[in-house]
Amino acid sequence: MSNIVIRPYQAGDEHGMCKSHVRSIEQICGKDHSPEEIRAWTGKKNPEGYVFSMEKRKERFNVLEINGEIKGFAGWFPGEVYGFYLDPDAAGKGYGRQLFEYTEQQMQQQFPGFMCTIISTVTSKGFYERMGFTVIEPTIVGFNYEGKKHHIDAWRMVKQYPQEQAA
Repeated sequence: MSNIVIRPYQAGDEHGMCKSHVRSIEQICGKDHSPEEIRAWTGKKNPEGYVFSMEKRKERFNVLEINGEIKGFAGWFPGEVYGFYLDPDAAGKGYGRQLFEYTEQQMQQQFPGFMCTIISTVTSKGFYERMGFTVIEPTIVGFNYEGKKHHIDAWRMVKQYPQEQAA
């Protein structure tokens, strides 16, 4: 039986977050994107980037831990989920829903009645729709890698949360 823990980031988690992030992009998103897009998307990922995002940009992270290993994370700011990735080993088992709901609960407790936005790629659009998000406009996600600009199609999505949670 697996030991599943969903919790806020702790120092040292950034290494497992980076590994899960890259594996998610390569093996899950890779089905919907070209090898060049995947290289551009993963090319600059490193553990220090998550620490930088927390210290300088005030991003918050929650992690999915399975049997002591980080297998996914949600990065968020008030009103925005900025990154949500699961390791392929954890995908399709309901853990993503649990991690996302945990993150929503944290945002709702701290910011009641907020509106949440997310930028979704084609790979994750269906998941976010099942989580109650609706598309408000198409957009693109850009990456600079090896001196070139790369873009992938995406959608800006939104979900309005109630002012008070039902008891």
